[in-house]
Amino acid sequence: MMALNSELQSSQGTIGALKTSVKDLVFQNQELLEKNISLQESSAEALKVSSCLSEAQSSAVQQLRFELSHCTEELDSLVSLSISLLKGQEPNPIMLFGSDSRAIPSDEDLSEDFESRLAQVKCLRHKIEDLRSMISEHFATQLSSVCHVQ
Repeated sequence: MMALNSELQSSQGTIGALKTSVKDLVFQNQELLEKNISLQESSAEALKVSSCLSEAQSSAVQQLRFELSHCTEELDSLVSLSISLLKGQEPNPIMLFGSDSRAIPSDEDLSEDFESRLAQVKCLRHKIEDLRSMISEHFATQLSSVCHVQ
């Protein structure tokens, strides 16, 4: 009986720590999603008026588009890292530290890159939905194992 109590307490502690970790990941994911959406909205507005912009303003639009692109890459990396952790796999060290390929693309690169970025964002959205499902399944599995012990 004492061994079962000890095992139950240990399991509950582990589940509590896991819940906290997942909550932190979900919170970080939500922050990045909100930042990404905000940047996308800002970028869309900037694209509408970009033909009427001064050179300084045009440069700011370029930087905004670049930051949106970088944010998307970072969010993709975080989602991939979260999925691998939930699957119990060793995380890719490159993903742990994030990517740092921050060369500012030229105007030509940005215009050609628009369609591929849009496709990347759509793919990322699907990966985020998958991550959310995996987290839900993980919690359900953890809760069912706790209920079984009790």
